[in-house]
Amino acid sequence: MTIEIVSDVAFNDPLNLIPFVEKDDAIIRPLTKAMLDFSNPECYAGSGAVAVNTKFNSLTSDAAQATANTAFPAVAGGLLQFAGLNPKVTLPDSFKLPNTTKKFLVILWVKLPASGWQTASANVYQSLLSYAANTSTLCQWAIGLTTVQATGAAVGLVFTAPISGGSAGGASLTSGDTLALCDGGLHQVACLFDGESAAGFRQLSIYVDKTQKNLSVSSSWDGSFNTPAATPTLGMQTAFQANYPTDGVYLGRPSLWNLTGSGKSVAEILAADWDAAQGFLS
Repeated sequence: MTIEIVSDVAFNDPLNLIPFVEKDDAIIRPLTKAMLDFSNPECYAGSGAVAVNTKFNSLTSDAAQATANTAFPAVAGGLLQFAGLNPKVTLPDSFKLPNTTKKFLVILWVKLPASGWQTASANVYQSLLSYAANTSTLCQWAIGLTTVQATGAAVGLVFTAPISGGSAGGASLTSGDTLALCDGGLHQVACLFDGESAAGFRQLSIYVDKTQKNLSVSSSWDGSFNTPAATPTLGMQTAFQANYPTDGVYLGRPSLWNLTGSGKSVAEILAADWDAAQGFLS
């Protein structure tokens, strides 16, 4: 027999010994700044096609709202289908980081096709998450995909982290790793910016399915962190008007983590995100 005790006494917990009950098992307060999961009813409780101006709630304690700028087919396996020209979800400002940030992690779940990408007169950048443009001042961080002119072949997943006008740069997956990623299957992609481990330097790393890939770029960093006015997005941006494949790119479960001063293991965060996602994504 179980006895349930109900009290109307307000608990005093100065040492934070009573854990928060989060809306997703991977969330760590206050490290997780924002997280959306379209298959979690706390984020999106609708069914059928997603209408323009539909709201999605961040699963973090602020419940900040994202907005569908375009219509989408029904959520499929926890992911939204981005197909054709200019599909976009405008993310809340919680997907921006404060200018005191020195280390952060961004995670995105994807299904990316091997072919069907737009052909053009020059190589094309396909925006997946956040905001990138041709000037550093407009970007804080972004994840995108480079495809080859004429063939439309995907050649590199790109993590852009300008941070400041004086320290622009990025990291890319190799062509082989990109090809393995663009197989139509479900994958966890994560990008790490680390300006804490070595004073005056920053390191950019890309992870796929919890595994750190072979590209890790260290370069000098002046310590300044860009805070652009541009609103981050999931999907297309006006700065890059390349079409998505007709059959679509599937994106979901974006999250942003400010790890500055935390000492939290990236491997532990990715493993927890992986485990939590298995209950929703397919």
